[in-house]
Order: sequence, then C-alpha cells, then structure tokens
Amino acid sequence: MVVNNVVAAFDIDGALIESVEEGLKRSQEAWKEIEGTTFPMNPNTFLDYRWSVKMVEHYFQNAKAYEEKMGNLPQDYKGLEKVRSKYDASEFSKKFYEARKRAMAKEEAWLEEFRLYDGIKGMLEELDNMGVVKVVATAKDKQSTLKLLNHFDIEKYWEKIYAREGGHFDKKQHFTKIFNDFKINPSNIFFYDDLPEWLDTAKAFGFTPVAAPQGYGRDKDLAEYINARPEEFASVVASITNKWSCERSI
Repeated sequence: MVVNNVVAAFDIDGALIESVEEGLKRSQEAWKEIEGTTFPMNPNTFLDYRWSVKMVEHYFQNAKAYEEKMGNLPQDYKGLEKVRSKYDASEFSKKFYEARKRAMAKEEAWLEEFRLYDGIKGMLEELDNMGVVKVVATAKDKQSTLKLLNHFDIEKYWEKIYAREGGHFDKKQHFTKIFNDFKINPSNIFFYDDLPEWLDTAKAFGFTPVAAPQGYGRDKDLAEYINARPEEFASVVASITNKWSCERSI
C-alpha cells in the first residue's frame, strides 16, 4: 500500500535503539566527576525510573510529590538526598548535563553500548516502500545522532533529523518544526516513542502518537495509546491512513 502525505517521526532511545547501558555508564561517570563517589543507583533502578537531568530537577523541586507519583523509591535512590542538600535543581542539572556531555565525548567505544531493536531495518524498508517520509526527533545532539545512525547503517532512511541544539531541550520545538516543514494535516504525522510525556505532547499537536512497548515506558502508562512493536508499525500506519482515506472520501 502506498500512502501520500504521511510523515513518521521517531525518537531514538527506547524507540529505535536500546540505550540503558550507555545511559547508565555515562551517568555514573558524570556523577563521579561531580561528587567523587559511585553513582547511587543500580541498573535496575535506572531502568525503572529513567534517572535523568529532568527527573532530578523534579525530585529536587518537590521530593515528596515526586515520590508519591512514582511510588516507593528504592533505597539506593535515597543517595540523592545528600546531593539535594548541596545544590538547587538548576545548578545540579547544569553540572550533570555538562559532565555527562564530557563523558560521552571521551571515546568512541560508547557506540558499542547501544543495540538496534529487532525489526527496525525491516520497518524502515517497509515504510520506504509505502512512500512514508521518515524523520528523527531526538533529545540527542546532531553529532551523536549521526554517529548512531551511521553505526547501525540506517542513516539513509531519513528525510530530516531534528536534534537538540544547545543545553535546553523541549520536543515541542521539534514538533513545531516538523509541522511547519511539511505543512500537512497534523494527524498524518505519526510519532513513535516510548514515553507518555512525549506521546501526550505529540497528541496535543494533533499528531498521531504510537507507543513503542519495547522501550522504557511502563505498560500501564502506555495503555491508552496504540502500541506497536517495530515489525507492526508500518501496518498500523497503513491501517490508520486507509481508514482516514475512506472516511474523507465519503
């Protein structure tokens, strides 16, 4: 099936690529640079709670509210209390972001810590055959994004790459650019990601969000969305666009 005027936008982490090991290692290095100690969190905690700059900001600003939202936090998470007593949220976020950026710049070996999810190349080929325009919308910087796409030999599939520029990032910036660049019915723009916060944002733009269950989002948080593994995504796009085409022709 060939579709017209359809764009598929993809996040990288948790949608195209498994990146927990890389994220944990770089976060450990950044933490050690700042605090001189080991990172106070184990891999399982990192996977469950997606420890990140944004998460720390939220936790610093209102630890009690964040704990209520996330449930009982693991004991090793309590190590953040010591840091919270030394820095305010914005100060620590800046320190952590810069330290993590330096950790990523140290070596090329970090590429080996990523894994392309099964079915991604087949999905991209199928979307190509359907005539779907594909773009990347990621919080990563452009240099790191291009290295990853080349490492996994999938750089040829993308019409555009929307990557982070500078320290501050909000995917709303990407969504605005995608909408302005392609100027199509926003519902014809599919956004594939594993985190409900960005799926919600895409929905607010009028895009069609599709959840990636192979990523880091919790099942209960993704339940309200169409879920599709990589090998299912093209069929979902074809089914939805075909339905719309029939409805619009009536």
